[in-house]
Amino acid sequence: MRSPVLPTVDDSPQLQCEASGWPKPRIFWMRNNKTISEINQNHEYEVTPIPTQGDSVSSVASELTIIGIQKEDSGIFSCVATNVVGEDKYPISVRVQGIMITICPLLF
Repeated sequence: MRSPVLPTVDDSPQLQCEASGWPKPRIFWMRNNKTISEINQNHEYEVTPIPTQGDSVSSVASELTIIGIQKEDSGIFSCVATNVVGEDKYPISVRVQGIMITICPLLF
């Protein structure tokens, strides 16, 4: 697993992945072993196809945007590529950081 993504509360981080294979795979995203389509009732996730770096005949790429991320959104997100031959997962750890609050005294 690569280094964790460390967004701050209320950011909208974008996770990307690309897969290639024959037949051309399809990509879907998961969070803590549940598909994004299962848990996206509040429309806090947006999945978008993006241009590939590889051969467009056998490659596909996707971007997951987590809109207005909150501490409870921390977890393991996985890009899953699948076709009739098999499946592969790419896990990405997301650890949401809080916002530091500074209190200053009022001077009268």
